[in-house]
Amino acid sequence: MRSFFIILTLLIPLLIWSGCQDSGSSPSEKAGLQGQVYSIGTPGPVPNGWTPPLLEMVSTILVLNSNRITVKEFPTDETGRFKTQLPPGTYFLRVKESLVPAETGPYMLTAGELLTVEAHFDNGMR
Repeated sequence: MRSFFIILTLLIPLLIWSGCQDSGSSPSEKAGLQGQVYSIGTPGPVPNGWTPPLLEMVSTILVLNSNRITVKEFPTDETGRFKTQLPPGTYFLRVKESLVPAETGPYMLTAGELLTVEAHFDNGMR
């Protein structure tokens, strides 16, 4: 029993010391997306050169990874603008309130990059 306590007394400082060592890895740098929501549903034919109007209202942005799984959800401001941080990777965007899931992307983010993107609201009008 005494040898158990001696071993334990020697192991505890070793375990604490090894847990405090730097593994050499640095925290992953963040990247980000910023942009605007646009309304792409129009009643009737769309003329050539038509530019979708801004959707100036609060919307919810869904960020999907490359497997189309939602990894983040956040609101826009009252003018439809948004900005969020994400780890580097490949992402797609959807507007949660959109009646037709109008996905934009893929957006490929690298560390330290702030990419300007669009998200689309589709009301289903054609």
